[in-house]
Amino acid sequence: MKLQTLEQFESKDPCECGGNCSCGKKSVNEKFSFSKKEVEAAANLIASAISKADKVKAEVHDLEYDKGRGAGFEISIDGEEFEGGSYVVKDNGDVVNAAIGNLHPNAVYNTIGNKDIDNIFVNMEKYESNTVTESKEMSKKEVRDLKVKINNARTIGKYFTKDEVEFLQSLFESEVNEAKKYKFKDLAKAWEFVYGEDMEDEYEGFYQEVVGKHKDKVTKADVAKIWQKVYGEDIESEYDGFYNELKENLNEANKLNSFNEANADGTISDDEDERRAELLERVKEQMQQLLASAEFDAKDIGGSFRSPGIMAEIKKELNNQLKKFR
Repeated sequence: MKLQTLEQFESKDPCECGGNCSCGKKSVNEKFSFSKKEVEAAANLIASAISKADKVKAEVHDLEYDKGRGAGFEISIDGEEFEGGSYVVKDNGDVVNAAIGNLHPNAVYNTIGNKDIDNIFVNMEKYESNTVTESKEMSKKEVRDLKVKINNARTIGKYFTKDEVEFLQSLFESEVNEAKKYKFKDLAKAWEFVYGEDMEDEYEGFYQEVVGKHKDKVTKADVAKIWQKVYGEDIESEYDGFYNELKENLNEANKLNSFNEANADGTISDDEDERRAELLERVKEQMQQLLASAEFDAKDIGGSFRSPGIMAEIKKELNNQLKKFR
């Protein structure tokens, strides 16, 4: 549980006699002046609001209170830990939902001293109702950052609802499929793999559109539009064996060709340099996602105080695996 800043964690035990005195102990951070009883009251009010709003049994658990330094807690739903979110109490008394905070950096659900449950209902509606819909408008970087989180099975249950996960997964899949650009020779390989025909000879009109107007780079959606324009047919229904599994067909065609073809210079494919660059970029992105996910979980486990040590262990293990790979 992350409570407060590293500086607050590093502060010494509170001085029992009030501060600068002969005992030698330093006084605590006076910014956080709330009692454990006040924190418990604020936490229980949030749990009550969740219970009433969602008709579930929400309970506070794993409440941590460090006098003069900070506090935080989790809320379970129907016995499932973390389902109700993780909360941190800030110095000003705001109780922030860290889970919703992935999309809303200041998701204040309650404030120490508040006794009106209606205020929490307003905050819940404010921060939760737009969580999924707003993600549709996120930048590609924000979408990739969220992908890091949902790729971790434990994080899925802790930070997102089932509906949110399904939406995000479909978003990522469609983003990848729609964004990928194909050259005509790629389409021709996939077509020949499925139907055994030379696509350029049989469908010259399609060939001319792809290499001419679209400069030999088309998305899957472009293929469907061009086919409809040139031949007046829905390629998705008429040639579903080719279109619906386009990426898979191309991969299989490339595997088959790698056994039968070789260039004079020893390379296998004509587009080796391009595919090699794509491979390196993909590996780089996957490594970044892996490390980002590890760092996210390390902070969740040990907070900002202990997470650097956890990451050091992870980096050591990665180096060990690299040595084995060589």
